[in-house]
Amino acid sequence: MMPGVIALLPVLSTALIIMCADHESSVAKILSHKYLVLIGLMSYSLYLWHQPVLALYKDIIEPHPTALSIAIILVLIFILSYLSWKFVEQPFRNKSRVRQKQIFVLSVIGLIFTATLGAVSILNNGFIHRFPVYKAVKQTLAWPDELNKCDDCSRKYGNNQYCLIYDSTNEPTDILIGDSHANHFFLGLSAELGKTDRNLLMIGAGGCPPLIDIDMGYNLDHGGKLQCMKRTNALYKRLLSCKTADRIFLAFSENTLFDLTLDFTDSRGEIDFSIDRENAVRLALMRTVELAANNGKTVYIIEDLPDTTFPDFEKSLLRSNDYTSSLRALKMKSNNQQYQALLSYLQEHGIRVLRTHHLLYRFPFTDREQLLYRDGTHLSREGSRFVGEGMALQLRTNKMMTGR
Repeated sequence: MMPGVIALLPVLSTALIIMCADHESSVAKILSHKYLVLIGLMSYSLYLWHQPVLALYKDIIEPHPTALSIAIILVLIFILSYLSWKFVEQPFRNKSRVRQKQIFVLSVIGLIFTATLGAVSILNNGFIHRFPVYKAVKQTLAWPDELNKCDDCSRKYGNNQYCLIYDSTNEPTDILIGDSHANHFFLGLSAELGKTDRNLLMIGAGGCPPLIDIDMGYNLDHGGKLQCMKRTNALYKRLLSCKTADRIFLAFSENTLFDLTLDFTDSRGEIDFSIDRENAVRLALMRTVELAANNGKTVYIIEDLPDTTFPDFEKSLLRSNDYTSSLRALKMKSNNQQYQALLSYLQEHGIRVLRTHHLLYRFPFTDREQLLYRDGTHLSREGSRFVGEGMALQLRTNKMMTGR
């Protein structure tokens, strides 16, 4: 890879040629050929042209150029480099033809033009509507605010970041608690449960796993506080004792609990997260589970979905005219082993786990050829519906609860 150790090869080769070659050597005669001399004279223009030409070609025409395409690109780069060397670089080097004042004026005009063009492009979001697939991508990846919270839910349960209920005219029979990784399951799971007259309520806060009496914040190296206890603790306790609901679903990011840039504090002083994070996480999660179980609830942990290799789906899809190829290039990241060990521990202690990874057999698509994810870590609307169907099947058949 460049730059790297391999870059020493051309550098050392050039140094040796300069040190050892003389005018009568065969190397000197080859390098003195008029076409090689011309390439040397054009080298700065070649340097300036190669990157924008390659970038634009990959962005607009072909993300993975063939050998023939690369040959055509090289010819184009040489033509552009020759023209700019001949009609721009050479005249500017001739003081008798271009005075210093002219250079200054032209430079100012060029800078103003470039800055204006850049500002207009930024203000117009890069003129993103020029992409033919923009509308399709935007619609596929859309996650409107009404999928995060609704007024009927907020009036009854408070103005939480996530507050949704399938049927606001009835009390909940099921409650989903967690962060954004719980929120993206609601659309699909609530619709499936609704088919059997179940009513799902979803409450949560971004970045905050469903841990009772546990506060969480960024450590001193990163600064800031999430204030999870302040945002959720009292409400979670209330929901876990809700008389109309007999099932509790807990869902959260597989990475949050094991992120060492996050500090966890037990307000009861019973759990120390600084000594053994994995054991502390188990104890904290079991506290939430036991509180729900003591109130007569059946508790389910929903297995988090793996992250993907592309954190910005919209940009990665729009960079190519080949929509399908861009999607096929998406990859799942490897499983978080600490998280999987946590799920196994919970299952060994009788906690039901709704598995989701087996539903990704056609990743990055659903079985209806629709995109599963809307970004690097969250389901799309169609993805939520598809995964919701799979989880509902598990609930009906009681399969996948005690093993992967």
